[in-house]
Formats: sequence, C-alpha cells, structure tokens
Amino acid sequence: PASAIERAKQPMRRYRPFMDGGPTMAAIFSPGDATNPDGSPARFPTTNRGIAIRLGADQNAGVLFDTELLRYTAGWTGGFAETIPEREDERAEYRSHIQGVVQFTLPEGRGGREIRQSWDDPRPKPLGPLPQWHGRYRGHWRGKDRVLLSYNVASTFVRETPSLNRYQTFQRDIRVGPTHQTIELRLASDEGVHAIVSDNPHVTLHKEHGFVFVRIKPRSAYFSFSVGLSRDRPALEPAPDFDALINQFSSQ
Repeated sequence: PASAIERAKQPMRRYRPFMDGGPTMAAIFSPGDATNPDGSPARFPTTNRGIAIRLGADQNAGVLFDTELLRYTAGWTGGFAETIPEREDERAEYRSHIQGVVQFTLPEGRGGREIRQSWDDPRPKPLGPLPQWHGRYRGHWRGKDRVLLSYNVASTFVRETPSLNRYQTFQRDIRVGPTHQTIELRLASDEGVHAIVSDNPHVTLHKEHGFVFVRIKPRSAYFSFSVGLSRDRPALEPAPDFDALINQFSSQ
C-alpha cells in the first residue's frame, strides 16, 4: 500500500459534486449564470453561510437563506444549484452557483429587526453571525417535503417553512413567539415583485425605500401567518399545521 507521504501527494478526491444532499445544500453561494426574467444576468452579493432549499412539485426551484443575516437572498425557478468544480477553499467549504431564473432578491441589509434597530448590517466586518441582540440562527430540520428554519429576531423566536405553491407564489409560512416589541421581516426588493400577507390583525404589509416588509405587532402568545412573493398576482395556500409539522420533525 501507498505510504502516507505518497497518499498526501495524490490529488484530493472531492465527493461533494456527486452527493445528493436531499432538499437542502449548504455552501458559499453566488449567482453564477442565473438570469433575471428579462434575460439579464442576476446580481446579488455572495452569501457566505447559505442554505439553498429545493422548492416546487418538481423540485426545480429554490430559495437561498442566509444564516448570518437571517434573510432570503434570492428565490428562483427553472433549476436548483450546482457545486463549482475544483472550488473548495482553504476551510474545506464548497462554493456553489444557483441555476435558473431569479424571481426576487434581497440584496442588502438583514432579514429581520426590532423596529428601533436599523436594517443595516451591524457587524464590523461582513462575516460571521449577527450580534446576539440583533438575531441568531438556531438551525433547521429537513423532512420529506418541508424544511423548517428556526431563528431569533432580536429576542423574538421565529420558525418558518418556505414553499413554491401551486399558484407559483413563493410562500413563507411563519410562526412567531410571544414578543413585547414590534419586529419587522424584510421580504424582498420591490422591483417587479408583488407581495401578499394572510389576514391577521397583528401583521401588516409595507413598502418603503425600495423594499417590501411585514410589521408584526407585540403579542403575548404564539401566532402564525403567511406571506407570498410573485412576479405575477400572488396567492396563498392554507398554511401547514405547525404543531403537527414540529412533531413530525421531533419524531425523526
């Protein structure tokens, strides 16, 4: 057999491009050759800690969740994502491109805030998690046809599951924990995008400074609502039973 020195001289065998990661892919993501609906190149910043989530009945669409800034950087149709050949950095992290037509982006700032805070990235350098009092990613669960994300916005607990519903609307079904402060979730740049929110007295939809966001009023108990984004007329499907969904993941 080859010695350790001989094995060290051999090219590294990269298995990631041949792996089926199921409904998610974790990597450093950039737009690659993805396009906008008008055929122009898609543009959004590199997502250093991204989770691409497969969506749609044919699994041929996706969203990219930034676990550092707690935002959906992009949503697209007509493909999923690919690992860039031979692009593994010194930390053994893979770099990937999304594939398809980008339907919405959130190219700057973070995805949630307490209303007195700024949308701007508060980190001294654009790497690593947000300061604890701004928000924190808690993890995700993967099921057969759903992915459940968990994070905090300031001190408010949030769980949500994304989907591309039968109306071709990017839908986010969101459950928010008790909160004594008003929080906001930024959804997307409003350029060419239409938004909808389910009927809930505690949640209102807003557009301001080129972005779409929802404002969530203080409440002493858990509650759920849904939001949707589409280039056409958005429509929502009934939200899943969150208790049943959480129990499903807990029993795996």
